[in-house]
Amino acid sequence: MGTPFNLTIMSVSSAFGNSSIIPLGAAATVNGVTYLSFANAGATGGIVVDYSILDTNASEIGTATYTSSNATLTGRTPTKSTNGNAAIVASSAALILGTVRAETLGTVQSVATSIGLTGGPINTTGTLAVSLTNTTNTLAGNVAISSAGTLADGPTITQGTSGVWFASGGMVVSSTAAIGTNFYARLWDGTTFLDSANLVTGGANQRITFSLSGLITNPSSNIKMSVLNPDGNPGTIEFNRTGSSKDSTLTAFRIG
Repeated sequence: MGTPFNLTIMSVSSAFGNSSIIPLGAAATVNGVTYLSFANAGATGGIVVDYSILDTNASEIGTATYTSSNATLTGRTPTKSTNGNAAIVASSAALILGTVRAETLGTVQSVATSIGLTGGPINTTGTLAVSLTNTTNTLAGNVAISSAGTLADGPTITQGTSGVWFASGGMVVSSTAAIGTNFYARLWDGTTFLDSANLVTGGANQRITFSLSGLITNPSSNIKMSVLNPDGNPGTIEFNRTGSSKDSTLTAFRIG
C-alpha cells in the first residue's frame, strides 16, 4: 500500500521504458497550471508512493519507493496498466502523477471496518503503542489453594515493557470443603492491585467466577491473577479445560 500525494505531477528526465527505476525531472506544467514535485508535496526518502504514468497511448498505476537523493522512483510495481497490467514502455514525454489507487483505498476501508471504525474518525496525538498478549490454557493444569493464607497464582501475563497496561480476566475457583469458604482474588503485578474481589462458596465442589480488570502504569513485574483462602479450607483454581467455559483466562495490552 502506497502513500498518495496531492497536486503532484512531474516530468521525467529521460525515457525509461519498462525499467524498475523512474527518473524524475521537474514539477510539470499542464494547461498553464504548475503542479508540485513529490518533495514539495511532502514526500521523504524511502516512502512508498502511489504513482500513475500518463504517456502517449499508454498509462499505468502502481507503487514505487521515492528516493530523494537522486529524485527517482525505484521498485516500480504496476498494479494496472494498458499493457495487460505489466509495465508500459515509457517515453521521455511521460508524466508521473501522485495518485490514490483503488487498492489503497480498499485496504484502508477494510481495516477500518474490521476493527469497528464505523462511527467516525479516531484522533490521536503523539504515538499510540499497542502490545497485545493473551494467555489462555498456559498453566500446566489446575492450581491448588492448599492452606489458609496461601496465595496461589493463576493466569499470568509475561511482560517487560513499560507504559500503561489494561488487563482483564476471569478466574474460576472451586471449593472442596463442605462448609462455606471465603476466597479473595486479586489482579496485580505483585505490588500494585489493579482490582480485587471476595466471594464465598456455599459448600463442597462448588464453583465461583471472579471477573477482574484494571489499568496499571509501568508494572513492577508480570501481571497476574491470584487467589487467597483465609479459612483453611482447600480449593482449586481451575485451568486447562480445553473447550470448556470453566477455563481461567487473562488478557493484557499496552495502550501507551
